[in-house]
Amino acid sequence: TGGNVSMQEYMDTEPEFRSILLNIVFNGTNVSLVTGSVTLNTAELSYSPSGLRWFRMREAARGAPFNYPTADQSRPVDEILLSCASCDDNENPCSFGGKCLDDSTCACVNGGSGALCKVPPTGDGRCNPYFNNEVYGWDGGDCCGGTCRKPECGLGGLSVPFGIESYYEQDASTDVLSVLGYGSCKDPSMAPLTLELKDFDVFNKTEWYSILGNEDGDPFCSTAAINVRCNGVTYLYFPQYILNNESDCGRSFTETIHVPFGSQCELSTNIPCFGPYCLNHTISVYYGDDTSSPPIRSGNTGDESRLSFGVPSECLTDVLRNYSSSIFDLSTHQGQAASSLSNDGISEFLCSEGPNLVLERYALTVLNASVHFKSSNWEPYQCHGWGIPAVKTTCTNFSVTSLVLEPDAVSQVGTIPTELFLLSNLQELVLRSNNFTSTIPTEIGLLTSLESLELWENGLSGTIPSEIGMSRLSALALSTNELTGTIPTELGLLSSLSGIFLDENALTGPIPSELGALPLASLLVPENNLSGTIPTELGATSIHTLTLHSNPNLSGTLPTELGNLKSLVTLVVIKTKVTGQIPSELGLLSSSLVNLKLWLNQFSVSITSA
Repeated sequence: TGGNVSMQEYMDTEPEFRSILLNIVFNGTNVSLVTGSVTLNTAELSYSPSGLRWFRMREAARGAPFNYPTADQSRPVDEILLSCASCDDNENPCSFGGKCLDDSTCACVNGGSGALCKVPPTGDGRCNPYFNNEVYGWDGGDCCGGTCRKPECGLGGLSVPFGIESYYEQDASTDVLSVLGYGSCKDPSMAPLTLELKDFDVFNKTEWYSILGNEDGDPFCSTAAINVRCNGVTYLYFPQYILNNESDCGRSFTETIHVPFGSQCELSTNIPCFGPYCLNHTISVYYGDDTSSPPIRSGNTGDESRLSFGVPSECLTDVLRNYSSSIFDLSTHQGQAASSLSNDGISEFLCSEGPNLVLERYALTVLNASVHFKSSNWEPYQCHGWGIPAVKTTCTNFSVTSLVLEPDAVSQVGTIPTELFLLSNLQELVLRSNNFTSTIPTEIGLLTSLESLELWENGLSGTIPSEIGMSRLSALALSTNELTGTIPTELGLLSSLSGIFLDENALTGPIPSELGALPLASLLVPENNLSGTIPTELGATSIHTLTLHSNPNLSGTLPTELGNLKSLVTLVVIKTKVTGQIPSELGLLSSSLVNLKLWLNQFSVSITSA
């Protein structure tokens, strides 16, 4: 009651209060919340509920005669805190920059409202610069398209669209609300994308005259109407705009937008046409807030009215974009893989644990996107059943060391992706008897731990990459493909290589003499178009199987050094141009040599006993 007025005196002068108080005393009704007790004549008692803690009423107090209701200390209501609505610049100031007036009320600014201006305008659909910070949740999400939830969102959100200063000055009918965007979006959880317009077609005087009959018409160009939508939400709408200054037609214009990570987006355009003439230009999309990196999508408005792209989850974007800009292009295997990983429930966790784990999963998913394995088991971790039964992986220390694709395990023709080099600890790669086409990627040489490579019975073309000499191969099986070119001399650098299987291809050139320095056990190169002579250096190896048949341009003589191959079991030289005598030294191999086939050549004598 304030002052020194007793409760009895106040009740005598305020009959309504007396009635309410008696109702409380006798029935405990009309009470929802009760403060904790306070002590009379102390600093704690300020004759105001301001700052006091509130509780639910103790149930036992209801109906108890001559008892005030008491607080149930076990049931606090801490979300309720009453405060004084009268402002004071020192003790009770107005919020958000509001000014305390002489009558103790607040003149609110910056969109604040309510008592002491404490109600912020967050979440009303219009971006307020004062609240556009992390403390206020970026104005309750109003400043970004991915978080704004009102019909007004984005209207008039670009003050200078695409940096075109004259946009709102061109004519009086231009409405600020005709542009939709979020130029003030600062939320760091959003992905920045920069759009660039350039290479404008210019409508020249001759064309202008033929259409409008105005001989003095100045050349001009125009932007297309541009609409960017991601996951059903519009993040930018910019109508067609005529650039009357010819010098502007040689410029580029950019605008940065922000969309949620994990989005799938589409940029659509509508170009202006004047009679038979349409004003096209190039439009490109970049990841980031500038155009310094390669574009993630680009096209001419006359050729492509729609550009689709995706933005992977934030961690995946940070890791994968260092390896390929194609992760944003949903028409590529890389983009499809990145989009799949963003929604598979495990890749984001692997990404946060370490980039190598998710890089391996990305490489496997790109491989699957290329040929579509006959499996639907993509949820497990790659070391725990991923891709079975089509794929078998073996791991060491949570890293893939063996990748074996079962024969006939794919449902469409595809390529071996370069991303396989991301399996940095891979020791065995088996992709035999499937529908892989195109070339063997040179990046295969980056698999420096690779020991066994089996790609036979596919439709691979092109050459054997010389970079393969950078690995640790012990077995190379590329049989039954369509490979051309020569056998790389770099194979001679593979000090552990014991098996080379290159039969049934279209290889040309000589058999490299450098192979003689290897611990070869098997060299199979039949049914190619090899030329030159059989290297004498092969006699220094440990070969037990040497097949050279059906190479019609292979010439020279059989080296006598082949008699040094004490472990030779099979020697096949058929359908070649090899001439001369059959070395008698082959007779020294009678204890090991089981299969000797030398017909359809141009030998001059028969073998003699040694």
